[in-house]
Amino acid sequence: FDRVLGTAILERGWDVLTVMIVLAILLVFKWQMFGDFMVTGIWNPLKSALGYKVFLLLALIGAASVGGLWFIYHTREKYRMCAKIVSKVKGFVQGLATCLKIKRKGLFMFYTLLIWAMYWLESVLVTAAMPETAQLDLADALFIMLIGSFASVLPLPGGMGGYHFIIRSAMTLIYGLGASVGIAYAILAHESQALVMAISGAASYIHEAIRKPLKAFDAE
Repeated sequence: FDRVLGTAILERGWDVLTVMIVLAILLVFKWQMFGDFMVTGIWNPLKSALGYKVFLLLALIGAASVGGLWFIYHTREKYRMCAKIVSKVKGFVQGLATCLKIKRKGLFMFYTLLIWAMYWLESVLVTAAMPETAQLDLADALFIMLIGSFASVLPLPGGMGGYHFIIRSAMTLIYGLGASVGIAYAILAHESQALVMAISGAASYIHEAIRKPLKAFDAE
């Protein structure tokens, strides 16, 4: 379980890293258009909502966590509970390190690029489907996709609500479109993606449920 959890967090961390790299490249070439929104639409609301005290509290929690881990590690031979915690952490780290043991790294990178290309294509198609946003180009669709990805870091189920707020703000502040256009775009993009995930997940579950009994029957 520890290794599986570490692998799941690694997968999410790889997604975040990919988003940040692509966003940084886009901002370098399109800063005049998208830079102001990143400051006024993302950073300033986040700073005003949380305040500097929250960042200070997070720093203190981080320092206390590091100190606690140091104590647990150096007392693992003395206390059984500390030894058990160290064992769990090692399993977690082994899960994170799976990226270094991937046998087919090139295929992994290809699939990563393909997945994000499909997300980009979805953004392009939704943009083209709405008359109010049909004039937006590929770079606009890519930026909308990337800022929408920030909703995944919010403690909301599937980014519900947060994604719609970010997209609406981008449509209003950058492109001068009405809030209703932003909400309509967000609903089309977010809910269609959720529907595809639900259908794919159900199909995968049914496939696995059928495959396992067949494999057991063949083994007999």
